[in-house]
This record gives sequence, structure tokens and C-alpha cells, in this order.
Amino acid sequence: LIIFHSCQEKGCTQQQKLIATVVADICSYLPPDAIAGAVYLAALPFIGPIMGKVGTPTIMGFLPGLTCEDSVPTSVKTIIDFADSLFIDPSAVSWETKALWIGMAACQTPNDRKLILSRPQDPAMLFERAAQGLPLLIVYGTSDNQVLGNVVVEEMKPHFKDAEVVMIEKNGSHAVLFENEEEVMSSITAFAQRVKAT
Repeated sequence: LIIFHSCQEKGCTQQQKLIATVVADICSYLPPDAIAGAVYLAALPFIGPIMGKVGTPTIMGFLPGLTCEDSVPTSVKTIIDFADSLFIDPSAVSWETKALWIGMAACQTPNDRKLILSRPQDPAMLFERAAQGLPLLIVYGTSDNQVLGNVVVEEMKPHFKDAEVVMIEKNGSHAVLFENEEEVMSSITAFAQRVKAT
């Protein structure tokens, strides 16, 4: 089984964006053979203090609005700004695509988002599996407005015996799969084939 950080379709949402954090849960609660490798695609590796290191000032600035329970206009405006920050040029993204991403994020209550962003996760078993050879592919964009991919690499790579990094420079946004589908899917496919062969 390969755990992918992002959905494989262009309609990826915030809920799916946090799926990389589930790798820490899988390593903590399931047997070692439950996962053969992981792909972190513009990823937050786990919930905890690392968020302050890998999160950009933009995304950290969104947190109060994303979890605001007493102002619907603040919450909605933050979701729209959050969605715009996913792309290099939000005005070039179709209305339908942006509406999908905004709509899915809006389906979460502020309390849901608070729970998603604050639930405790212990990365100890993830790091243990990493030291044992769990393969990891980190794909990130150099112009990501939400996650500092180079810091994710600095934080995670030392723990992993088998880690690959793909840095996307052209249109390297947080929505790196959306804006660089061919390059990203090629790197994921090559990684999956290598992991499957071992």
C-alpha cells in the first residue's frame, strides 16, 4: 500500500490535504506491513509543533480565521483566501475548480477544523518505521504559500533511511499536482514502481 498525500484528481480539498498526517497514525496503530511507502505532496507530516516550523506565515495567519466560530464572514473570507493561496495565479484557475475547493472546505465547521489541526499525534513510530527503511517521497513546490517544503525535507529526511525529494520550481505552488500534473505524477509513478519492486 502506498499512502498518497493528495488525491489524484484535480478536485483535491483541504480535508484531503491533511491525509499525509495519517501516515503517522498508520505507523502508530497498524502493523508494519500496512504501508509500503509514503508520498508527502506539499505536506504537513504530522500534527504538532512541527506545524510552526513548516507552515508559512500565510497559512499560520489563516488559522484564527479557519477556526473562528463567532464570525461567519471572517470564516468564509479566510476559506476563500486560503483557496486562493493554493495557486500561483488564482485568477487563472476556473471558477468551477475554485468553487469546488472552497465548497469542500466550507463544509467543515470551524470546530471540525480546530480538531483536525490540534489533535495530538506522536511521530515516534513513524520515525521508527522511517529508520527501518519505510520509503518516503517528498514532492514540493518552491513557490508554495502554505508549506515550506525545504523545511519539511530538513525535518523529515534525517529520520528516513530511504527518502527521495522532488522539488518543483515552475508553478511550484501548494496545489503542485494541479499545476504540474505530469511532472508530479511521473515522480509518484516512478516511486511507486520502485517501492513495488522491493
